[in-house]
Amino acid sequence: MIILGMGFVIVNIFKRKLAERLLSNTESLLSTLINSTPNIVYFKDPEGKFLEINKTALNLLDIKEKDYKNKNINELINISIPSKYMLARWESKDIEAWQLDSIHRHEEIIFNEKEKINKVYDILRIPLFNDDGTRKGLMSLGIDITDHKHNEKNEKIIKDLIYHDKLKTNFFSNISHELRTPLNLIFSALQVIELKNSSVKLEDKGIEKYISIMRQNCYRLLRIISNLIDITKIDAGHFFTHFQNKDIVNVVENIVLSVVDYVESKGIFITFDTEIEEKIMAFDPDAMERIILNLLSNCVKFTPSGGSIEVTLYDKINSVVISIKDTGIGIPTEKQSSIFEKFIQIDKSLSRNREGSGIGLSLVKELVVLHNGDIKLESTPGKGSEFKIELPVKMLPEYENPSEFSTYTNENRIERIKIEFSDIYN
Repeated sequence: MIILGMGFVIVNIFKRKLAERLLSNTESLLSTLINSTPNIVYFKDPEGKFLEINKTALNLLDIKEKDYKNKNINELINISIPSKYMLARWESKDIEAWQLDSIHRHEEIIFNEKEKINKVYDILRIPLFNDDGTRKGLMSLGIDITDHKHNEKNEKIIKDLIYHDKLKTNFFSNISHELRTPLNLIFSALQVIELKNSSVKLEDKGIEKYISIMRQNCYRLLRIISNLIDITKIDAGHFFTHFQNKDIVNVVENIVLSVVDYVESKGIFITFDTEIEEKIMAFDPDAMERIILNLLSNCVKFTPSGGSIEVTLYDKINSVVISIKDTGIGIPTEKQSSIFEKFIQIDKSLSRNREGSGIGLSLVKELVVLHNGDIKLESTPGKGSEFKIELPVKMLPEYENPSEFSTYTNENRIERIKIEFSDIYN
């Protein structure tokens, strides 16, 4: 009987020890889990004393693990003076959760002393109660949402930038169209004045000079407006190219030949050279004319009398390179990296005969990109500049080639040259 009784005692002791071991293992696993998380975790007893604080929270509070057990907020404040305001906030929120008898949630910014940065935590407080309504404990979990907040902020910044960029694009588009209407009226009035002057044959020769000045500045306004409209269309994705299979050599040569008289009237020598006599490929001839005229205009603008401009076309089999090189004043080294950016002017201090809106080269870059091409600048201040355009050689299938229906002609080229060269004054 005694042996049987001792057997029951031994079995009970074994069961208790087994339960204690299981409990110990569970507590060890729980401790490992809460201390490995980057989030804040702590537990309180019914009296508000800390039962467990994980390493993340201890680091934020600057408290050692051995110092917090069974201590309340007031006792911890004496240990961690720098964190007293944080501890006081936590105590206030813990009490609020108990009083409301519900889960309490709020966001809190906490300064991380070690990392010297502010971190944002989404803190959840869960009050626990016994069946009779008395306090049983409290669990608090603070999730680090700093990166999420930064992403939210960055997303808002990006959305704001897109919105304001759209407003800017719409503004430029609207104002450009609004400016065209009065400009057309000025052109019409100017034509009437010219007709009157030619028919009456006024002896005052000065009126022809004033008409010429008015016409040139109208062209200049038209160029600025057209550039603004096109650059905003490109930004908005509403600019469309009209590719045709044409001879790039012939097109570029004709563009250069069309400006020879004008360029040489400025005392500048201009030449065209090519490695090949013909190269049929797909490109937009109107856009190509605009690219070449714009670059030639820049060359004339910054090349003094006695200088030269060389236009050369190279064949690289799968691509062609158009080089436009001058012996002008060159571009300052610090300006070269931003030369194709919108509204960037080479030198604001330059005299009036070298004015510009800062749109032309950025438009050239965009038009080249629309051809899947690339444009590069090589410049030495005081010696000159060279723009190199490289375009891929591609062909449109016959059924897609609109060349026989093309509206591209040379008839209006003189007018287009006047527009592109309008900001060069005598």
